[in-house]
Amino acid sequence: IVLGLPLGENGKLAHRPEILEGAVDERWRRGAMNIQSMWVTCMAEHMLKVGRIDDALARLDQVEADVVSRGERFYLSELWRVRGRAKLLLGLREAAEESILAAQRLARELGSPPLELRAAREAALLASSRPRAKRRRPP
Repeated sequence: IVLGLPLGENGKLAHRPEILEGAVDERWRRGAMNIQSMWVTCMAEHMLKVGRIDDALARLDQVEADVVSRGERFYLSELWRVRGRAKLLLGLREAAEESILAAQRLARELGSPPLELRAAREAALLASSRPRAKRRRPP
């Protein structure tokens, strides 16, 4: 995982995402569940970069159910932020907005300014991508 994250950030996993997926899956098999939400969310973000939107959403759903059952909430805001990005890539603008708002709310509840800032940045990017209405010219 430690090797896979920097490779993913630099775009070097575009053709070999199995490096990061294999490491995350191995942690899951061994029962190493601490901070699993962080690893899976990072992996899902890399999946989005290579166009694997459905796989990313499936992974996020899987880890969310596990995290909620164990009460590990510290990275839930990031999970929702990445989910919002995936929904936007699918063209589901309203669902994307709901997810990003949930990310902001969760970060605020957890008292995490850095995660709240990441969610706010995502909300700003979403707002800036909104098509502008055509302006009418006066007759």
